[in-house]
Amino acid sequence: MIYRKHAKKSQDYPYRLAGRDVWRVLVFCFLMCASGALWSQDVAPAPQQDTIQEPTIVILDEPADRVRLYTRDTVQYQQLVGNVRMRHDSTFFRTDSAILDDRNQVEAYGNVVIQELDSTHIFADTLWYNGNEKFAQLRGNVVLDKDSQRLFSPHLTYELDNRIARYQSKSYMMDGDMQLSSIQGVFYVNDDYIVFRDSVIVISDSFNLKADSMAFYTQERRVKFLGPTVVYNDTSRLYAEDGYYLVNEQEAVFYRSAQFQSGSTLGFADTIYFYGDEGRYIMRGDAYLNRDGEIATAREIIYEEQEGLMYLYQDAVVTGKNVNATGDSLVYNTETNSVRSRGRSRVQRPDFTLTSNVLDYNDETQEGIASGDVIWEDSTGMRRIFTDSLEYSGNGQTARAISIHQRPMLEWRNEEGDTLKLISDTLNTYQTIVTYVDSTEQTISDTTQDFSAFYEVALIRDDFQGRADSMAYKESDSLIVLYGNPILWMDTTQLSGDTIYVSIREGEISDVLIKGNGFIITSPDSIFFNQIKGRTITAYFKDGDLYQTDVEGNAESIYFPLDDEGGYIAMNKIICSRIEMTFENNNVTGVAFLEQPTGELISMTKVTQENSILKGYRNMGHLRPRNVVKEREIRNVMAEAVNQNLEQ
Repeated sequence: MIYRKHAKKSQDYPYRLAGRDVWRVLVFCFLMCASGALWSQDVAPAPQQDTIQEPTIVILDEPADRVRLYTRDTVQYQQLVGNVRMRHDSTFFRTDSAILDDRNQVEAYGNVVIQELDSTHIFADTLWYNGNEKFAQLRGNVVLDKDSQRLFSPHLTYELDNRIARYQSKSYMMDGDMQLSSIQGVFYVNDDYIVFRDSVIVISDSFNLKADSMAFYTQERRVKFLGPTVVYNDTSRLYAEDGYYLVNEQEAVFYRSAQFQSGSTLGFADTIYFYGDEGRYIMRGDAYLNRDGEIATAREIIYEEQEGLMYLYQDAVVTGKNVNATGDSLVYNTETNSVRSRGRSRVQRPDFTLTSNVLDYNDETQEGIASGDVIWEDSTGMRRIFTDSLEYSGNGQTARAISIHQRPMLEWRNEEGDTLKLISDTLNTYQTIVTYVDSTEQTISDTTQDFSAFYEVALIRDDFQGRADSMAYKESDSLIVLYGNPILWMDTTQLSGDTIYVSIREGEISDVLIKGNGFIITSPDSIFFNQIKGRTITAYFKDGDLYQTDVEGNAESIYFPLDDEGGYIAMNKIICSRIEMTFENNNVTGVAFLEQPTGELISMTKVTQENSILKGYRNMGHLRPRNVVKEREIRNVMAEAVNQNLEQ
């Protein structure tokens, strides 16, 4: 008998076994007395007890092909070879060979199978199992089968009490048409969900997924995002850092940095609800949608991809191909580029943008009326009108702003970044088509945006300011014309007359033509004022400074030349039909008297207030507009200026 021979040769067993039945009794007793402590990466084995506990790991009826008993370091072992079958409580073990010790621990080798009553199976090449802690370590070609889920891993730990499986190296799970993989994972078998961590990848027929961490609820087939996650297929891509995806229904909720891309459509929101079968996206919280360059923003956007419809709610903005709009709520049809708006609204056409609290816009006739905090802006973004009420027609070719509670203001910004603010009771803007023949004899048509303003006009820019009763601007000539008691200020220079023509070149005033009662005042120190008057005056400027004047017709001048130290030499008073003067830093550097001059040189000791000013001299610096808010509120400034002029 093989057992008996083994017993005779062994020095570990002092007793001679007399028969097969006695031997089986001893083996059975040994198996029933094995006990131990949990072995794992984090928990060391418990100290060996003095007495052998009641055994819990049981060898089933079918005996192994070979059994060897031995003792090592006071621990008793039994080696089982060939078709080994064991049971621990309700869990069954099967393997080619195993080593069972009296600490209630098992090492198994070859074709290892763990079978639980709910048909959960675990397969592996090797097994280490602590029966006291109900803890197992499996290595080599590990496969866990649970219902439709099959987990593949090179190494798996399994807690039988909690039924929790863990892995720490790249592993795969198959569930229907889905393949899931990650570096780490925890399978909560009782709760039917798995947590995947580190380089998570999901591949299926309907979608793919990449994530840092995620949970998969196997019964619901619901994917829960636990970190940055990308869900994608051939045509779309969704990203979030929190949320879930229902695999069967193809529905998802995305939180935290949620975004999606479908074809050429890109969307962002705090939360995105996705209904794949219907092609619908519900975006809530700072929603942003870009479809082929058509951009929509709102607190909430419902995007019906198949119909090309956008429903926008709260702070809604749409920038379409041919029409743009904003409002409290909008419906934008991407196919027809049409907009319906409610509340604070904006409509934008290729040539202008109009924003208001109340908007009546007819896209077919392109006519409407806007009221309440109206903002009109041309297509370049360089000119804007702020007003209470505005009427427009003909595709924005004409727009008229009128004063109700606050005077309209035109904000006019040039390419250099300088901004001119124009304020009046009435503002008009209109398009002008300019046609010309170029060097290749081709006829070219350009559209310009011109302006006019009426009643108590004020102009404010950093480098110059002005007042007039009315004003016109022609873009093709870059020319501003001021009518009705116009006054223009540049640094310490004041220009006035019946009509003033201001030429703009590269954002700066290049020259000013004064027709009728022209008068120029300039001073280096606001103490003594150089004065020029005449029927027509042309003033030339460079970098905002006056450097030359040409006076024709009844020309008169008073100027104070300076010595090399900057002191006043005398006062020169000249009368001439035509005078040309040059300036530097507001000082006269040269004078040319071209026709029959008469004049006198007056010592500074004889200069008085009466003889140091020309007739018609009016220093209107106190009327110089500087405060935009004040100018929009005051309506009688020009009337005051006119009265003062009449009195003088």
